[in-house]
Amino acid sequence: LSNSIWDKYNRACFQTAEKLCRKMSASMALNPQVFSYLQLEGKPCHITKIGHSLETPNWEYTPVRTDKKILVYTGTLIYYDGTKQLLEAMSYLDPQRYELHIYGKGPEEALVRQYQSKYSNIKLMGYLPNKEMKEVMASADLLINPRIDNKMTDIFGFPSKMIEYLLSGTPVLTTRFAAMPDDYSAFVHLITQQTGMGIAEAIDNVFRHPEELRRQMSQAAYDYVFVHHNYSRIVDNMIAFIDTVN
Repeated sequence: LSNSIWDKYNRACFQTAEKLCRKMSASMALNPQVFSYLQLEGKPCHITKIGHSLETPNWEYTPVRTDKKILVYTGTLIYYDGTKQLLEAMSYLDPQRYELHIYGKGPEEALVRQYQSKYSNIKLMGYLPNKEMKEVMASADLLINPRIDNKMTDIFGFPSKMIEYLLSGTPVLTTRFAAMPDDYSAFVHLITQQTGMGIAEAIDNVFRHPEELRRQMSQAAYDYVFVHHNYSRIVDNMIAFIDTVN
């Protein structure tokens, strides 16, 4: 009963917030779909970004391991982030070639533990502080973002994890989720089928590419994010937008 009451309370809060948002004179969002969902398109709107505060570029690329590849997922363990599909993918892949390290917590942690008990190439690593996580991402062979289509995350989601992934110097495999900027397509490896088999095939495909191509894509990713997602630039654009609002 308490969950039912809590759910109703949350829905009421969101509905009230949405009505109040429609009264705003102008708005900024991380996902352009927010504007149409909240019926704000007729008013001044500005797309902003998640960014970084690095002062100088420091791109490094670690050549892929010649034996077992280390795949890394970090984030919330929840259905719309593709936890189940990623776990299923590992059941199709050769455990002598690939090992998945999962960093994070969430509602589907029990499912991860269940798969871990059955498959030796799945390891739940728990939570790490951001500084240590950066080192883990930089030393991995592939970072995976298997987010699947979901109505609310399609509207309100934004690519915060992708910024960290793309700055790591490690190749990135992702679905083409709704909030992913089109510009990213040039330097990420794509999952075209949001299923366990589809993710498994996409992982294999990454390592069919020549090492030099993976290196070039990783450098292009870093260079793009370093320039276009700098917080100084982002804030300057936000201020310029605010100055235009009457």
